[in-house]
Amino acid sequence: MNIITSIEPRRRMRGAYVLELDDGRRLNLHEEVIVKNKLHVGLELDPKRLAEWIYEADIKLAYDRALTYLSYRSRSRKELADYLAKKEYSKRVIEAVIEKLVDYKFIDDQGFAQRWVRDRTSGKPVGKRYIENELRNKGIDQELIDQALADIDPESEYNRALVLGQKYFNRHKDLEKQALRGKIGQALMRRGFDWETTSRVINKLVSQLEDDDFDLY
Repeated sequence: MNIITSIEPRRRMRGAYVLELDDGRRLNLHEEVIVKNKLHVGLELDPKRLAEWIYEADIKLAYDRALTYLSYRSRSRKELADYLAKKEYSKRVIEAVIEKLVDYKFIDDQGFAQRWVRDRTSGKPVGKRYIENELRNKGIDQELIDQALADIDPESEYNRALVLGQKYFNRHKDLEKQALRGKIGQALMRRGFDWETTSRVINKLVSQLEDDDFDLY
């Protein structure tokens, strides 16, 4: 059995309190757990009940932290799990928190993937492969990735690639044609555009040069 020797608010963590026990241990508990169980200095604690309170408190504290993390932007399930793991919450607590967030629709990997695709296709030019790799790194299932990428129109993909290709064409247009093709092609492939789209862009841009006598196809 242990006795509570002090209960103090934890700095910089809203709703958290630090309980110090007579054996020197310092435990983080959520204020709801403290109030509900009427914890106070001098109270003798049963080890089994204490373990239950710690688990309950960890879920509440982790949930509050997760909501703060989500307030900056939407996150994938994996991103949130990785964040809570860095805060040293147990796997059991993390799984419970994530399931709660999924139930409340605060985490939705399908919606996350769709928003990610929409944002990436309206910003700096990147191709489908680039976006797919980003989503995969964020732990999104391949089926959800494929569904989100299906909304990308091939012509809009080409137009984004053309914008990027024009930038490299302007920068390297004094090179010989073969070198120019290489510069544009490498840039587009690095940014995730497929070879078919890249070829169309190269043909379009290099055809602007006089005496254009080559064909990529």
